[in-house]
Amino acid sequence: LQVALRDGLLKTDRLNYIVPAKRPIINRTLQVALRDGLLKTDRLNYIVPAKRPIINRTAEIREKIAEFAKKLPWIETVDVTTKSTLTKEMIENDFDREMQFYLQAEKAVQLAVPRLLAMGVKVIRPSDYYAEMAKSDGHMQKVRKRLLKIQEGKERQEAIRRMREEKKYASKVQKEVLDKRTNEKKQLMEAVKKHKKGMKQQLEDMLSNTHNIVID
Repeated sequence: LQVALRDGLLKTDRLNYIVPAKRPIINRTLQVALRDGLLKTDRLNYIVPAKRPIINRTAEIREKIAEFAKKLPWIETVDVTTKSTLTKEMIENDFDREMQFYLQAEKAVQLAVPRLLAMGVKVIRPSDYYAEMAKSDGHMQKVRKRLLKIQEGKERQEAIRRMREEKKYASKVQKEVLDKRTNEKKQLMEAVKKHKKGMKQQLEDMLSNTHNIVID
């Protein structure tokens, strides 16, 4: 009804009167809804949802159950039953529980495969057999190229990162070598300076001693 008021289908002074003109299909829909009681008089914009009928086809359900119970050839079901060795203690242990499932499936295969081979059913995949793909070869080639491109991008980024680290390490080593050489040169200069100073002092002492001897 709000849509009808918005679109000018209802007059504000006479809400119960539908103006035929612009949209006859909508007008007819509102009339049918009012007639069938789908619109409440106190809440005209509220549509009463129809209740879904309860479906209880008991006879058909029992018929289907009877069909399931029919004895079919084993090849149609390939069902194999094995004795479970699962204990209550294993239920709470994830590893033991999953291992029992694996062993149970393995026993089922050991029972089923000989029966299938005896019936002439091939169960081993040939070495040159390629299963059908859900996607076409062209699509898979596109996927492969895309994956290779992503992998190459990652390898390129890794190579660049490694080169940066190596360059950074080489700069660090070079700086350490230069610092070591500078320190060694500095130590050598200090040693030479001390040696010269010591030689000068020693020479002065010798001259002083000589002078004293001459005076004596």
